[in-house]
Amino acid sequence: MSFLLVASGILAGLVALYFLIKPKVKAFHVETEPMEMKVMGINIFPCFIFMMSVMTDGMRKKMVTKQNAPKPGKDAPRDRYDCTGESPYTTKEIVPGKIWEVKYDMENMSLTNKAAKEEAKSFGMDPTTEKYKKKCLQAAAQFGEKAVEVAKQDLEMAKFWNDKETVTEEEVFKAGCITLKTFVVKLNSGSLLLYAPVKIRDEGGFGTWLDSLGPVEWIVVASSYHTLYIKYVVERYPNAKIIGAPAAEDKLNVLNCLIRKKFDYNCTDENDLKDANSLLEKEGVNLFYVDGDIATNAIVAIAHNKALECDLIYGHHDGEGMFALTKETFREFRPENWGDRLFKFAFLSKPNSPHGFLASYRYQMMDPNDLGGMGYQLPAPDGSTYKVMANSLRKLLKLEFESGLGVHIDSQTREDFRKNIDAAWNW
Repeated sequence: MSFLLVASGILAGLVALYFLIKPKVKAFHVETEPMEMKVMGINIFPCFIFMMSVMTDGMRKKMVTKQNAPKPGKDAPRDRYDCTGESPYTTKEIVPGKIWEVKYDMENMSLTNKAAKEEAKSFGMDPTTEKYKKKCLQAAAQFGEKAVEVAKQDLEMAKFWNDKETVTEEEVFKAGCITLKTFVVKLNSGSLLLYAPVKIRDEGGFGTWLDSLGPVEWIVVASSYHTLYIKYVVERYPNAKIIGAPAAEDKLNVLNCLIRKKFDYNCTDENDLKDANSLLEKEGVNLFYVDGDIATNAIVAIAHNKALECDLIYGHHDGEGMFALTKETFREFRPENWGDRLFKFAFLSKPNSPHGFLASYRYQMMDPNDLGGMGYQLPAPDGSTYKVMANSLRKLLKLEFESGLGVHIDSQTREDFRKNIDAAWNW
């Protein structure tokens, strides 16, 4: 008992110290519910922000990199082949002979893995708490009584998988999976560019099919949060040129998987990006780095008149669709979409998201007083980084392309694509 009292006193003292000597940082202009991390009932998240603020830039980046580095091998999510022997891939030709969309089904570890469940809870995804239930039901109410009724059923489903201590391989994909998309682009010279590549298996013939299209010459790390399978892709195609951000490069160097110890092109460097595009433009591709995106370092590829994006579009401008779910599909309230609905209610819908289109944590990652203070790259102390990103996105939306596709979204018309990005980021 005395130990708990002492520990509680120390934690309380650290929190108090933080508020006394924390650096002067302007309050963020958009109000969101701040991140919390409680130990013995005390929110210690401000302490982490303080510790990050007094670290050198190099120390902070090293710490963040080590924490966020991919965990391949036994700690990586299983795919459909691992669990059922079925192909995890679904391939669709987008532009005949030029662009292919490949869907890849993988395990949702936040439903099947104890450690991942705990991590999800730290980000507010805990279906056992009244707070989470209240958030979801409050957001669902704006979509009508049917939505509230379905949300209650969804919460029961979430609790079922949360409480399940062991999940067999046969049950993994019954719980629900995560589907990522990668895009294979055939360059004018006949070689290939891989945008946001996923795991490449030879089982079932996928690897053989990919190799038959031509040699892989470029690998685009479309987001610094999509690095899990880059190691295997680099090992398979060691001569391919890689473009991405330093945050992703450092994570992959933790695994010692970059043969040249660095990316060939740093997308955040204006001259590097210009050099890459000088080679790619004659191939039918132009890469656009979203300046100011300190969270994911998104690269958009304009390839054969299609815009390929990653981690920029969440909710749809109609206020109902999200990711790959259209407004019409959302309104069908299909049982298999229960996880997507809860994510929408908890993170994308008002009042849990300030504007009802962008995940609440994306605001927090731009706020120097919140998650932004724990990032690899910090937002400006005055909170103005969002303005840099908004201006960059305006330039993106002026580029010529006929439609857009993404790692988490289905094909969208140029108009919808532009409206969806504007709805998410025009604050």
